[in-house]
Amino acid sequence: GACRGGVYLGEEIAGRALAGATRVLRREQSRFEMEYDRAATGEAYVLTVEALARADGGAVVSRADVTARRRAQREVEEQRRTLAHLARAAMLGQLSGALAHELNQPLTAILSNADAARRLLRDGKIDTDEMAEILDDIAREDRRAAEVIRHLRAFFRRGESDVQPLDAGEIVREVMQLAHEEMIAR
Repeated sequence: GACRGGVYLGEEIAGRALAGATRVLRREQSRFEMEYDRAATGEAYVLTVEALARADGGAVVSRADVTARRRAQREVEEQRRTLAHLARAAMLGQLSGALAHELNQPLTAILSNADAARRLLRDGKIDTDEMAEILDDIAREDRRAAEVIRHLRAFFRRGESDVQPLDAGEIVREVMQLAHEEMIAR
């Protein structure tokens, strides 16, 4: 009766409950279960309708309050996200020296190229091919620094990590690119 009244009033939850209970009473299925929320109160429930093993039919209807369980699940998930964020932040402390080095390389190259361009301009030796090469180097190093920063932001962003398959060859190429100046210096 309560479900029919809710259906009459247009309540979507009542409609799902009535349809499930009707299928159990008609023996189309032996059990029906649905979880639903009461938005006004923040409560969560599980409604279960289970057919009785009697010749004249019938069913047992039960409703369980799962608000505390749902709240605990949300808290555990939030704690897991917080822990993952803190682990990434702790790793930042461990990686800070390497990160400073990775950013310092492209910034130093940009400064060196800008100084070389200034010298050419000051000395009046404007070779357009050489100037274009210097500007290309500056742009390439700028993109490299921006890529390091983009990776860092993605790594330390709060929330879910984006796990995806990686191309090992691409990883090797990125490492070689990052270590290029270091390898030349040695």
